[in-house]
Amino acid sequence: MEILEVCRRYGSTGGNIGEMQQLTKDDVYRMASEGEYVALLSYIGDLESFSQTMERCIGNGLHLAGYPGDTGSGNYVLNANGYLVVNREAEHLDVIREYIALLLDYENQFTVYGNSVRRDVIRDCVVQDEYGGGLWQKKGKFGDTDVTSELTLKADGTSYLEEYMAYLESCVPQPEYPSGISAILLEELLPYFEGDKSVEDTVRILQNRVQLYLDEGN
Repeated sequence: MEILEVCRRYGSTGGNIGEMQQLTKDDVYRMASEGEYVALLSYIGDLESFSQTMERCIGNGLHLAGYPGDTGSGNYVLNANGYLVVNREAEHLDVIREYIALLLDYENQFTVYGNSVRRDVIRDCVVQDEYGGGLWQKKGKFGDTDVTSELTLKADGTSYLEEYMAYLESCVPQPEYPSGISAILLEELLPYFEGDKSVEDTVRILQNRVQLYLDEGN
């Protein structure tokens, strides 16, 4: 109930959408540190985006945390492009195994622009510039040439690699609500946020409808 009340109390005070879209990430983190936002949603794609997020958090007195929950870290893995799934009853499983092995091959995992699923590749993607001494991240390949980008580093010149590896270990697949439950939430929360229903009635109806949905075996 408390979360719903906070969302309704402060949600209507948000700025103009057009103006908000003009804000830079630095602006948003600064505004969060000044108390204008309760929380920020961070999508982390690779070591560099993690490093930038950590740098902005530290610089603004913020902390990287997962979604609130009773267990676990609250850090979730998601893939907007979907996942490769193989039916165990599929034909030509030997060919499929070879294909998956090729996808996960050490050298091929260097071509996925920082999104490798292999821990050894993630570590080996961090290389030192032989001239300037800085740290770079291998992002992929352009022909036979490595594509690299300079890493955001800590104040002492070291990388956020170990923190990133620990973060990855804490991540679990993002849970998905059944579409029926999502529809119930949307239907019942809308009148609450419009001020037409009390928080007590909203929570009671939500609990009853979701429980009925689950009892029916959906």
